[in-house]
Amino acid sequence: MAFKKEFGFWQGLSLAGILALIAFIFLYGFQTRSLEDQLKKAEKRWAQKKYQEAITLYLKIVEQDPKNSKNAEFLLKVGDIYNLSLNQVTKALQTYDLVTVRYPSTPAAFQAFVKKGEIYFSSGQYQEALKEYQNILENFPNLQETDFYRLRLGVCHLKLKQFESARREFKIILDRNIKTPLADQVLFHTANSYFLEENPQQAIPIYQSLIAHYPQSTFMDEAKFNLADCYEDLGQFDQALLIYKQIQATYPNPKVIELQIQKNQQRKVEAEKHLKKHENYH
Repeated sequence: MAFKKEFGFWQGLSLAGILALIAFIFLYGFQTRSLEDQLKKAEKRWAQKKYQEAITLYLKIVEQDPKNSKNAEFLLKVGDIYNLSLNQVTKALQTYDLVTVRYPSTPAAFQAFVKKGEIYFSSGQYQEALKEYQNILENFPNLQETDFYRLRLGVCHLKLKQFESARREFKIILDRNIKTPLADQVLFHTANSYFLEENPQQAIPIYQSLIAHYPQSTFMDEAKFNLADCYEDLGQFDQALLIYKQIQATYPNPKVIELQIQKNQQRKVEAEKHLKKHENYH
């Protein structure tokens, strides 16, 4: 009898375990199907351009299963809808912030940092863009595109007139790889940092290096234009005029070159008058 009681106890316990397992599988399976259904609905609403409904469904999915490994992607999607479909930039930035704070090391976080950086950069908010590019470099140091984001960081410094900081970032790029595909851009912006600092002596050799080594660069005409401006600042008006005439046919706005040539001649005449007056005085 004792054996029967013992057997019945373990049999009941086993049965209870099986029932619990079945219940778990049923509930988990039901929840999984429910999330999959909601995801399909969200994607369908997005395709139908019912953006607010899609956002609501994506956020509901994240709320129902906080530990879902794809939540970062869902939130990124919400940010993209706000940004690209609804043009609600503030809400997009808030959502991208959520991705980077909750899931800082994920591919979705990288994309969120990039999107925030581009929003700020394209709207002229260079201080904010600078922070995002710094976050990219600090959180994802092994990216293949590291040089590109460092270049962006340097340009942000340049826009903020932080010339030494800009040149430091540009130097790091060339120190890492002198043959980087971005070399012409790095040289152009480095020269510009001196040009904007009103230091033509330092800018000129860098513009010359860009022109000599990267003749197919898309920055060629702009580099020559700035180089001519540097020569003018140094009183070398004939050298500047020669360069203006070289780019007159290829510069995107020929009218600008015509005006610069006129200005060049006027400055030359004024400089000669000033020199003559100075000589007569002495």
